[in-house]
Amino acid sequence: MEVHDRADQWRCGHAGADRWPCRHVGDNEMRTGFIVRSSAIAIVAAVTLSACGSAGSSSTTTPTVAPSVAPTSDGGSGSGASPAAGAPDACTLLAVSDVSSLLGEPAAPPTGGLNVTGTDESDCDWQQVNTSSGVLHLVQLQVFNSARYLKRAGYEPTEIIKDVPISGASEAFAIDEGNGIGINLLVGSTRAVLHYTPGGKADPKPALPALTLLATKLAGALPR
Repeated sequence: MEVHDRADQWRCGHAGADRWPCRHVGDNEMRTGFIVRSSAIAIVAAVTLSACGSAGSSSTTTPTVAPSVAPTSDGGSGSGASPAAGAPDACTLLAVSDVSSLLGEPAAPPTGGLNVTGTDESDCDWQQVNTSSGVLHLVQLQVFNSARYLKRAGYEPTEIIKDVPISGASEAFAIDEGNGIGINLLVGSTRAVLHYTPGGKADPKPALPALTLLATKLAGALPR
């Protein structure tokens, strides 16, 4: 993954279906993504520790990674994860049955995503139950307790597909993520971004109406 690290801006190149593009712009405007597989997180952590050891460092620091959510009932999560303070638990905001409607097949219970902004954020991932094809269909949700994250001004004009009507949201727009699409919505002071990636070479844009319906249900679950 190509990363250009600067004090005022960083970019992460796309590295397959299990990573999202990310970009930080200024102090309070962040474009972020998360790794959707706990195994990928473990690999990143292992590589980091190995690199530190090979450099001759006398001590290493274990990276802090958001824990996976222990799923329970439809749309819920167990006590195995602590949502970001101040941000609603993303894994409780959508029912598995509603995610299944978007995927067009049964969805597995949710798992926690990688939190990259600390106490301001909560994340959740869903995928289909049947993965025998080797192609993952992914739904990912980021919820922030502040409107300053992922605001519209941080996107390139070519990344914004169009505004979408979401009841209860003061702002909602669809975004082009290359191999996927997303809907960014603001409800009160809570910002949420709902991502969908069909996997493989499938065009994600025909799923925009279904993603809009799911985002409308999400808006109804977000705090005002």
